[in-house]
Amino acid sequence: MLNSGGTTKTNLHQHICNSDRGCPCDRNRKVLLKNPDVTCKKASDVLLKTVTFIRNLPSFYQLLQEDQVLLVRQCWTPLFVLGLAQEQVAFEWEELSMPSLLKQILLNQPSNAGDITLASDAGVPFKEVQRLQTFLHKLWNLDICTKEYAYLKGMVLFNPSK
Repeated sequence: MLNSGGTTKTNLHQHICNSDRGCPCDRNRKVLLKNPDVTCKKASDVLLKTVTFIRNLPSFYQLLQEDQVLLVRQCWTPLFVLGLAQEQVAFEWEELSMPSLLKQILLNQPSNAGDITLASDAGVPFKEVQRLQTFLHKLWNLDICTKEYAYLKGMVLFNPSK
């Protein structure tokens, strides 16, 4: 009776996942860095290089300090991502495994609301990590040189539309 329309569980899953809203399975997936110490060290180095690059721009350091702070606050994220791409920083992640509420009930594991809140706040959405990695790979495939990265950073920094 459930398969009367010829729609199997797999076909239904593919239909839902190919919709405009995306796969509900992925929406709830969370991931963590595999080697957070190594990745954070690399990210810190990129951030330091990015700030050094910005501070060494004559057109930047001639601005008023308030304007400098405003510019950096508005565009530090895209500048950081460009730095990650320029430095070829790759990071590995692993899926955060959280026991489901059903599993906790079936195994008679005690759980309180605080545990559920902490578990839901842990990790980063898989889709966001996937978007970042895809963007980095696209930049790497463009084979951008150091000078071109400097121009891109300057365009991002002094973008008047922000």
